[in-house]
Amino acid sequence: MRLIVTLAAAVALAATACTDPADPSASDASDAPPPASPAAATVAPHAYRSDLENTVVLAMRRGNTGEDLLSQIGMVAKRHGLDDWTSAEETFTAIGAGMRQAGVSGERAELVAELVSGGDASHRRLVLEAYGG
Repeated sequence: MRLIVTLAAAVALAATACTDPADPSASDASDAPPPASPAAATVAPHAYRSDLENTVVLAMRRGNTGEDLLSQIGMVAKRHGLDDWTSAEETFTAIGAGMRQAGVSGERAELVAELVSGGDASHRRLVLEAYGG
């Protein structure tokens, strides 16, 4: 919910920053659509999932399966407005799907699932189900 409110505030700020009320050439405010409500603002889960899957594919091909991988996941999440990537189920399904696309072995998938889940059984299961194991 905090993410939705933050995104709505950012959208509203960007909309007001684009128009100078003292500028006579600025369009009439009645021409503008109404500001988005906090419930209408959401992160694009498809874009997040796609970016994260691609990041995982590249990481797996480069052999990044430790702290580097966790750092890369965190960077992708932040780019998409997620402060805590462990709070989104899409994170774990994208990691599993990325490993499947990269063609990693089952043993390596198990190790990565354990790493990214931090010992949380439901997160580990999401990774492995998306991986296909």
